[in-house]
Parts: sequence; C-alpha cells; structure tokens
Amino acid sequence: MKRTLKLFLSAVVTILLLSIPAFAEMYKTTITTSNSNTGITLEIKEQKLIISGTVENEDVAYFLITADKNYLVGVAPEVKFIAEIDLSEIQNSQINLALSLGKDLTKPFTSIFFGNDIILVKNEEQWSFVLNDRIFDNNTLWQKGYINPKDHLGTNHSSAVKLVTSSVVENVETDYEKARAIHKWVSDNIYYDNDYATNKTEKTSLTPNEVLTSRVTVCEGYANLTVAMLNCAGIPAVLVKGYALGVGAPYNWDIVPENPKPNHAWVEAYVDGKWITLDTTWDSQNTYENGKKTHGENISYRYFDLTDEMLSVDHMITYRPNLFGLDGISAWAEEEVILAVEEKLVLKEHTKTLKDSITRKEFCDLVVNFVSVKLNKSTDEILKDRELEINPTFFKDTADYNILVANALGIVFGKENNMFDPEGLITRQEAALMLMRVSKVLGVEKPNAEEFVFSDANTFPEWSRDAIAFVSASISRQGMKVMGGVEDNKFNPTGYYTKEQSILTIHRLFNTY
Repeated sequence: MKRTLKLFLSAVVTILLLSIPAFAEMYKTTITTSNSNTGITLEIKEQKLIISGTVENEDVAYFLITADKNYLVGVAPEVKFIAEIDLSEIQNSQINLALSLGKDLTKPFTSIFFGNDIILVKNEEQWSFVLNDRIFDNNTLWQKGYINPKDHLGTNHSSAVKLVTSSVVENVETDYEKARAIHKWVSDNIYYDNDYATNKTEKTSLTPNEVLTSRVTVCEGYANLTVAMLNCAGIPAVLVKGYALGVGAPYNWDIVPENPKPNHAWVEAYVDGKWITLDTTWDSQNTYENGKKTHGENISYRYFDLTDEMLSVDHMITYRPNLFGLDGISAWAEEEVILAVEEKLVLKEHTKTLKDSITRKEFCDLVVNFVSVKLNKSTDEILKDRELEINPTFFKDTADYNILVANALGIVFGKENNMFDPEGLITRQEAALMLMRVSKVLGVEKPNAEEFVFSDANTFPEWSRDAIAFVSASISRQGMKVMGGVEDNKFNPTGYYTKEQSILTIHRLFNTY
C-alpha cells in the first residue's frame, strides 16, 4: 500500500473543523518524527508551535506548513530550519496540521504529513498534540515482543542483490548509516506499481531478485528487497505487517476496526543493539502507472528510524515475528532469558507462558539442548562419540527422544517401576540432580565455589543433598549461582520450578564451565 498526496500552494487550504477525536487520547507537547538527524521536531512551547529539523534532499527549497493558513519556510539541504506559529491568535479549538515539501512554487508540493496525521487540540487555553492511545499501545506491545537478531540474518540472496548492496554501502562505516543508505537507495530506485494496486494487471514483482530486476513492486516487494539488502550488509532485519491509513483505506483511526486485516508491509532492522523502523514504500515518491515509470520529487526520508509516536500516527502493527511478549515473562527474568535465547539455549516451544511451572519432559528438552549447544554437536553425534545408544523401551510411559537421550547419557533414570512421568512438574531438588549429572557429562566433577548452607538443609532427602550443594556452589562468570535459594535462605527442595527459572539456570550453567 502506498499513500501520496500532491498539494498545490495556490489552493485555498483551511483547517478542518472537526470535533475532538473520539478515540482514547494521549497528549504530548513534543513529537519527533524520527530518531535520525534528519527528523522533524514539533514542540508546543507556551502559545507557540515550533517546528524544526533538517532535510537532506537537494531538490527541496521550501517547507509548507498548513494550519489555520499556509506558512512557507525556505530550507536548505543539511541546514536546520526553525519555524514558529503563534497559536494564541487561532480561534478554533483544533488544528489538523499538514506539512509539505517542494522546490518550485508553481508546481505541486509533496505532503509528508497529511491533515489528519497530526492533530493539535486546545483545552483550557493549553495546546497539545493528541495521539490515538489504542494504536500507540498496540504498537508498543508488539514491539516489546523479543526477536532474536541471529534468527533474521539471512544469507541466501542472489549475487545481484549482494552486488547492489555492496555498491550502496561501500565506504559506509556504521550499521546505522548502512541501513540509512539502503533505505534511501530503495526509496529512490524502486517504483510503486499502481497498475497492480488498482487491479489493472494481475502480477507484480515481489521477491528481492524480481524487484531488483524490474524495479517495480508494491509494499511487500519494497520490504522484501529492503530486508535482503540489509541482510547482505550484515544487518538483521524482519518484515512487519500491519494496517496503514491512506489510499484505499480510511484516513482516521476512529473508523478502523479493532483487528483489521493487514494492508501494508514495512521493515525493522537491528542496529546499535535495538530494532529501528523503516518504511521504504512510503518514502518512495516513484510510481509505475499505465506502463510508465515516473520518478518522484521532494523525497524527505521521513520514514527512516521512525519514533513510536510517528509510527502510530498512520501504522498499526498486526504481525511481527515475536518470540514472546512481556506478558509471558517476569521483568526480573527478561534480560537473562533473552541472552539465553540469543545463545540458542531455548527451544521456541518453551518461550510461551514462561511463568508456568515446567514439566519433567520440558526440563529434559532444555538439558539435552544445552549439552548439544555446549558441545556444538548434534545429539546423535554425542551418543556416537561416547558409544552410547538409546533404549526405546527403558520407560514404560514415554518414548520421547530427548528423554531417552538424557537417559542414555546418565542424566535421568525416572521414578519407580521404570516410569518417567513426562507431564509431571519437576521439583527444585529433581532439577538440581539433573543439573549436577549434566555437568558431570561435560566433565565437571566439582563446583567452582564454596558450598552454600541453606536454612532448610535438614529437610533435604539424602539423594538430593550432593546435587543441591553442587548447583548452589556453581557460580557463573557473571557471579550468579546456577541455582540459588528462595526467601529466608531456604532452597525449598519440593517446590516446583518455573520455565523462566529453568532457562536462567541453564544459561548460568552455560556460563559457568
């Protein structure tokens, strides 16, 4: 989906006299469009609207601000501009702000903010920007969901894509500037297929190689090529889908349903330790219509490294390849669980409902995967190296592969009568025993610190004493016990272990020996 609008300076433009928005509101006195150095900042200070920023397109000469009337500001590339509007003289209680760029006063300007994008309201003589709380909260929740960068650094791209990327990022030093260079190149060189978007044709280019060859596509193709080029530059990237306001869709979030079907695609790139948002489709002014390519003018690159506020003005995320969200993990565990995910210590099926108690089978899965990652070998290779074989009939109630591997390695032997109870919840003392045994499988016979004495040590069964002593005296390189205690210096041997606690334990053991 693509949204563009040409605005003639000679047109009579007035503010839209609308009622105060019906959506849940969040008010701000400052909005910045982008985290990049070419972002535009809008600030309400006392009774003035101050608009400042930098544009980088050499074809741009004027910045047109439409509020109660038109305000024309001369701008030069790479030079900061500042414009002020006196809000005290405006009688209306709402302003729908529009901003446009252009060079020739006799030709149409290109809008970068539409009249419904940025709304100012006056309440008790105080002006503020109003944003749709529903969209902002929706996007923020999606963005908090963790994505492992290592899972999104694809390398299987064509030589043509690699060659173009190499040329685009040549002599560019930082990943951030590489991402910006790729964003600009795609926006400048790819054309939006209006023929396909309006059903004049049945097909368009979508794969990175197709888009690079034809230079014609729609939003999904823009995003696919952008992701591929970012990957070729060594930058993890993902395609994000959502609902966008604009052509072929409402211009107002009030009439968009709670769960709309996606009509747009854009990109997130992982640079400088965080995910940034970029939309090459909406920054591209190029069009392909009736078989003819028309190169756009007045490109502002507004949609590179969007702030959360500006993303929520016209983009609503409906799909992002999250691994898990904050609702499934405790705040105290989040950082360490994410590190465990990055180190491939966590299986995807264990990244949901992380506050729930873990089953004996699930803990076995974690332990066997840990051994495989630690030794950098498949389980089959590990068994072969040690001349071990699994016994598929050892347990009466399960033939699960990972449980049988753990049994062959001497990590688990089950309960009475050759029962394993795979769906039963694992206790803390049972987890400690498995962790001591897995350490010995890796050749670690002794812990690396002094034994910790728990206040409830007299309740430990004889079979678990050595294991509890082992895990509590095993200290990671970060200074954390593989398994510590609970309140009042107790170990609580019969208490259940949660998934997030189990993941932290595995991560700490991984970083201990």
